[in-house]
Amino acid sequence: MTTAQQKVAIVTGASRGIGAGIVEGYRKHGYAVVATSRTIPASDDPQVHTVRGDLADPRTAERVVDAALERFGRIDTLVNNAGMFLAKPFTAYTDDDFTAMVGAEPRGVLRHHRAGGRADA
Repeated sequence: MTTAQQKVAIVTGASRGIGAGIVEGYRKHGYAVVATSRTIPASDDPQVHTVRGDLADPRTAERVVDAALERFGRIDTLVNNAGMFLAKPFTAYTDDDFTAMVGAEPRGVLRHHRAGGRADA
């Protein structure tokens, strides 16, 4: 399959567990994948491009979208799998805990893509 015909997925939280399984599943279905997380290593698969970064930082979303468009020329699917676990009851969360939990804002990647890849939109 040529790159022009190949569908492309972005998967956040892709370094392990469910996220790594999602990457594997998309690859089995012939997708190219841009995989991101704070700790993701480089991939040996030429159809998996990794971007290390924290999605709480909007610049990470910019880098992920830019990488997908530069490397594969398109984005067909976005899987917002990034998450965080705090080992305490929700009722015990501080404001900082809550901010950290929602810091990997799913809209970040989408907002950057819809703006045509412009960070200022």
